[in-house]
Amino acid sequence: MNTALFTLTEEEQMFQEMVRKFAKNEIWPRVQEMDEKQKTDAGLVSQLFNLGLMGIEIPVEYGGVGASFLSAILASWSFRPSA
Repeated sequence: MNTALFTLTEEEQMFQEMVRKFAKNEIWPRVQEMDEKQKTDAGLVSQLFNLGLMGIEIPVEYGGVGASFLSAILASWSFRPSA
C-alpha cells in the first residue's frame, strides 16, 4: 500500500535528479575548500544561476524562474549529501 501524500510528476523527478547530480558533482567536492576559505566559489554561483536554481520562486517578469514552492523544496532537499 502506497502511503505517500502525493507523487512527484515526471518533470519534478527529472528536476530533482538534475539537482542531485549537480550537488554530487559540483557542490560537494568544493564544500571543504569553501568552508576553509569561508567563501563561496563564484563559479559555483554562476552555475546555480545558469541552472535556474537561484530565484526559483521569483516570477519570470522579475528575473526569476517562476517555479513552484515544491520545486524550491526539491532543490534544497536535493543539495544535502545523502540525497
